[in-house]
Amino acid sequence: MTRRFWAAICAAALALPLAVVGIAMIPSAQANNKGDAWLTNNAVTANGHDHVPHLDCSLIYLHGSSLDDTGTYTIDSIPGTGSGKTIWSGTWTTPASGDVLTTVTGTALVDAAIAQDGAVANLNQGYHFELTLVQGPGDNNGDVKHKTFWVKCGEVPPAPS
Repeated sequence: MTRRFWAAICAAALALPLAVVGIAMIPSAQANNKGDAWLTNNAVTANGHDHVPHLDCSLIYLHGSSLDDTGTYTIDSIPGTGSGKTIWSGTWTTPASGDVLTTVTGTALVDAAIAQDGAVANLNQGYHFELTLVQGPGDNNGDVKHKTFWVKCGEVPPAPS
């Protein structure tokens, strides 16, 4: 192999990563992945952002920060307790003060999952749900946020045998 051949291979190898980096750095003009959303059983959260994936049947608060002013949400009953059917939906508006976008009771979610999806409780966790929050036009993945959570309404694990 000649020096000229190896020089061409080395030049090509050095140029390739630069070309890939250049492509990856092109921003999406429509992506809107700003802000965050989370669920709690409390209206006020410490430090403004406590995650609670296991909720009880009391009032559930959907919190948001740095999101668009309005949007839509759905709550699906998902496997292992449901089939993935949307059982709750609505719109939200960011309030002038505070971060609570909307509320729903855990009991209402569980009742809807049972009635609309035939969901059954996982004895160790309760009922499994997925929140999908859409802000902006909702026409690309940057506009969508997902959170999975469990609602437990007194389910008790079976006694060991």
